[in-house]
Amino acid sequence: MTKGGLSGGRGQRRDGTSGEGGRAGLALAVACVILAACGPADRRGNGTQPSGARGPDDAGAEVRTEDGDGWATEAAWRLELDLRVGSRDGPDAFGRLVQVSPRRAGGLWTLDAQSLMARAFDDTGREVVTLGGPGEGPGELRHANGMREAGDGRLAVFEAFPPRLHWFDRDGTWLASRAVSPVTIGAVDGGPRFGVWDVTDEGVPLLDVFGMPMPGRAVEHHLLRLPPAEDESLRVDTVLSWSVPPRLPSMTGPIAVLRPQPEWDVAPDGSVVWTPGAPYEIWTLPADGGTARIVRRPGEADRVTAAVRSAVEDQLRRVQGETPGLAESMIERLQFPERLPHLSGVWVSRPDRTVYVARFTAES
Repeated sequence: MTKGGLSGGRGQRRDGTSGEGGRAGLALAVACVILAACGPADRRGNGTQPSGARGPDDAGAEVRTEDGDGWATEAAWRLELDLRVGSRDGPDAFGRLVQVSPRRAGGLWTLDAQSLMARAFDDTGREVVTLGGPGEGPGELRHANGMREAGDGRLAVFEAFPPRLHWFDRDGTWLASRAVSPVTIGAVDGGPRFGVWDVTDEGVPLLDVFGMPMPGRAVEHHLLRLPPAEDESLRVDTVLSWSVPPRLPSMTGPIAVLRPQPEWDVAPDGSVVWTPGAPYEIWTLPADGGTARIVRRPGEADRVTAAVRSAVEDQLRRVQGETPGLAESMIERLQFPERLPHLSGVWVSRPDRTVYVARFTAES
C-alpha cells in the first residue's frame, strides 16, 4: 500500500516522481484497505546490511521503546468494497492515477497524472467536481504528483519540479498558485531542486526540498514549513533534515536496491511524523517546535530471500521490456541487502490523527 493510495496522504515519491497509481482503461474500485499481517518468511538470503538515511539528532527527544514488532496475524484487516468509480474505457476512464484520497464531504478525490485533472466523486460515485487540466494558465498544470484537502474544503494540488502549489475551492474554482522562490530554494545549495508538498488542515504548506539524485552523491533533504502567503519576509522554518545515500555509487558500479527510504506525513495540527525506514523508528515533531517524541521497536527485519530477489529482477525485466539486454546488464549489478528495511511508509489519518505504518516483509 502506498502513501497517497487509499490513505489520504501524498501520492509522491521522494525522488520527485509520481507513483504509478493506475493505468489506462482502469476502473477504480475503492476499498477499505488495511495492512495485512504476513506469516514467517524464508530465512535464506545473503548480501550486506542496508545503508539507511542519516537522520535528525535525537538528543533531548522523548524516546519510548516498545516490545515486539507491533504485528499480529489475528489483527489482520480485510478488504471491503466501499465505492466504485470510473470505467475501463470511455470518457470517465482513468489514465495514470497517482493518488486517491477520501473527500471530507463524502466520497473521494482522484488525481490523474495523464489527464492532469483532479476529480471529486460523492458517496454514490457521481462525479461532482473536475479541476485542473494541462497548460500554463490559471488553474492549469504542467504535471501533478499529489494533492491534499485542507480543513475548509480547499484542495491543494502539487507539482514537484519546479515546486509549485495550486489552490482550488471546494467547487473546483482556481484560487491561487504558488511557486517556490529562489530565496526559499536557496535553503539547499546548488543544482535543480525538486519538492514534495503537503499542507496542514489550516493550509500551512510544508515542502521537502531535495536535489537531483546523482551517482556517487548523497541526496540531502530539508523539510521546510513555509508561511501561508508567498511573502519572502516571513520566516521559513526547517523542520528537519536528512541525507539518503546514493543508489548508484558510480555509473558502472553496483545498483543498491531495497534500501531504507525515509517517509513523512503531516498531522492535522501541523505536527510532522517521520521514519527513516530502518531501524524501526517513528518520530513526531510538534508544530510548535517542542520536544520530539520517538517510538522504537527493537528486532530485525525480514531477510531478503531468493523469492524477493527474483521478484525485483522480474520487475526490472518488465520495466525494460523493450530493451532486454539492458535489463540483464542491470540485474548483474543489483546489490541486495541481507535484510529488508523495517518500514516502507508512514501516514496520519485525518481528522483522528491515528498514525499508520506500512511494513516491508518478505511476502509483500
